[in-house]
Amino acid sequence: MKPHKPAGPVNMYYIAHVLPPELDTPIQRIKEDLHQRFGCAVGLKSPAHITLLPPFWLAPDKEPLLRSDLKQLAARIAPFPLHTKGFDSFGKRTFFVALEDSAALQQLKVQADDLFTGNPAFGLKKEVRPFHPHVTLATRDIKPSDFVAAWNLYQDQQLVDTWQANTVSLLRHNGRKWDVVATEGFGGS
Repeated sequence: MKPHKPAGPVNMYYIAHVLPPELDTPIQRIKEDLHQRFGCAVGLKSPAHITLLPPFWLAPDKEPLLRSDLKQLAARIAPFPLHTKGFDSFGKRTFFVALEDSAALQQLKVQADDLFTGNPAFGLKKEVRPFHPHVTLATRDIKPSDFVAAWNLYQDQQLVDTWQANTVSLLRHNGRKWDVVATEGFGGS
């Protein structure tokens, strides 16, 4: 769901853990396949990522403060392992790469919420939906009938991988797609 755009000059941002290139590449191939077969383009507008703070609007002059808080968040976190566990979905609306449960990732989400929603300069509210970390492949623009076909193609395929999560990123929408505009290493690295 897109946030309501306020009046005045604003950019749309979100905060995420962007997967390393060795995982982004095969995930982008799947997104391309879904685009070619079923016309799903939304997933191609972002690198492979796990959303920590969903899209929000903010005045461009607040971006330096966002970047500063991103650095502060990353400095508090130690690197931790993450593991994919195949494919899953939210109904017939969103098709994604599932992740094994991770207490460290849950804690990162809590700290991101506390830091960014706790800063009155941003005016952000904590999300009411439970955090269900995943890597989106197709959403919003996949028809229910195409979803069934896509699910049948991928449900039995294995996409199992492990990596060390060691960064958090700020992404900004450029009018067509999402650009990574800042990345901070965990533990101040």
